[in-house]
Parts: sequence; structure tokens; C-alpha cells
Amino acid sequence: MTVTTRPRRRIALPQRDAPTPDPVISPPDDPAVGRAAIFPLRREGPEKLTGAARYADDLVFPGAWYGATIRSTEAHARLLAIELATDFDWSRVVFVTASDIPGENVVSLISDDQPALVADEIRHHAEPVALIAAPDR
Repeated sequence: MTVTTRPRRRIALPQRDAPTPDPVISPPDDPAVGRAAIFPLRREGPEKLTGAARYADDLVFPGAWYGATIRSTEAHARLLAIELATDFDWSRVVFVTASDIPGENVVSLISDDQPALVADEIRHHAEPVALIAAPDR
């Protein structure tokens, strides 16, 4: 094969044989090949499979409140208002928005550019908008 370069100079490339394909490898006669039995059993596996495993949400602590973060469903938007259902008793619920944060509403990891809770501009999907906590679910 010959390649012509810009100044019209010819360069000869070395000849190479086509690569040979790998030989087909047949599976060994081991009956465990291709079955889950070749992997070590996980200690927590049976509990998870039977539903007996306990997770953090299963733990009960007397007097503890349940909390959640309400996150934006839009990737880029403006937060105009938060409307709470009028037919629900909010007297035992704590609802926190950006206006409830004393001081600066910021999460300082690398720089001070990430608000703890959205004040007006939603900048990405699932951005924290409010916090809610109650003594029961």
C-alpha cells in the first residue's frame, strides 16, 4: 500500500497480515459454569429474598419524627408559590422553605453557589424546594 502526502512524496507502509480471529473456546465440563453457584453466597441474601431484612425505614424510635425533602419536578423554572392543601390539618407538621432559613441559604461544599432550598429559581431537576417533618406518617 502506498500513501501520497501533501508535498507529493510517496511513503511505503509496511505490509501486515490480517489479524487472526481468536479460536472458539468451548465451555469447560464443570457443571457450575454459567450458574450462580460459582459466586460466593452473600450473608444477607436470604433475608433480602424472603423479606425478613430490616432497612433504616423499618426502624422505630420513640418520639422520632419522619422527614422528607420536597424536590422540584422541573429542570429549569421559577418558583412562584407553594400551595398547601386546605383540607389537611397542618398543626402537627413542620414545613420549612428558603424563607425560614436564618442567615445565608447556601450549601458550602466547594463554593457558595448552591442554595440549601430553592428561593425563586429552580436550576436543576430534583433541586430541594422544602423540608417537611411530622410525628407520624
